Amino acid sequence: MIKRMVLIFCFLSFAATSKAAVWENVPALPQAQKVKQEETLINNNPVQTTIYTTATESKEIAEFYKTKLTNFGWKLETETAQQGVNLMAFSKQNKILNIMVQNIIGKNFISIAQSIAPKEVPKETPCPECQKTKKDLIEKLKLKLSKGEEIKEDDLPKDLFPKEPILPDEDSPGRDLQFIPRYPGAIRTNSVEKEGGKKVSLTYFAKDSVEKVVNFYRQNMGNYYWKLDKEVDFQNLPEALSEKINVDIIGQSLVFKSPSASCIISITEEPQTKSTIIGVNYNEK
Repeated sequence: MIKRMVLIFCFLSFAATSKAAVWENVPALPQAQKVKQEETLINNNPVQTTIYTTATESKEIAEFYKTKLTNFGWKLETETAQQGVNLMAFSKQNKILNIMVQNIIGKNFISIAQSIAPKEVPKETPCPECQKTKKDLIEKLKLKLSKGEEIKEDDLPKDLFPKEPILPDEDSPGRDLQFIPRYPGAIRTNSVEKEGGKKVSLTYFAKDSVEKVVNFYRQNMGNYYWKLDKEVDFQNLPEALSEKINVDIIGQSLVFKSPSASCIISITEEPQTKSTIIGVNYNEK
């Protein structure tokens, strides 16, 4: 549930420009027309996205990239086709290349996203005592099963099946906005920027209630020269809108404006943990 709600904020958020990365030359499909190209920064990880449109068939597009990219030293990792969408993932040294082909109104759109592979976090080596405890437990359970005895809950470690989801305990890579207050104790889980910081989306987790977080932003945004323009309560949507949107979300959106920008702060409850998700979407005029 946590991942799902974070993905919702990511989907509604913006992306960010980064000129630091050096990108590989990815061949363009002959006669394909470039629609858009941009560089983004997601959690401090640069991503370059290029979109083309073409009348070429999907299978021909896939064969073109599988052949050409292999010649360029890329390795095909996965390939899937589902509901009219073809996905291919390639890797090369520390880079990842994802290609999506989708038919929209009779034309195929090719989206090519190149990014730097995230660094792997070294796995902790289990302590010898932990390994011995685990081995002894396995042998004990095997013995009970061999005797036809029932394995009861008391035979298992109390922490084997955590009853509560684990919340993040440290910030993900990225940066905060100096002109938007950060809720005290909140943990940043997502950071996306576009156009050199003119469009920014941030997501945080906080342990306090939705009401407390909402009041914090109502009281503190004015100190940063923001004016509250509108409030939207998700449990009290206009009738025409509530009929179209079938969501059961507890929370509010606060729309702030300044002479040069707008900022939407969405504060919602995460049902499983009763914690609060804070989504900040900043858009400079």
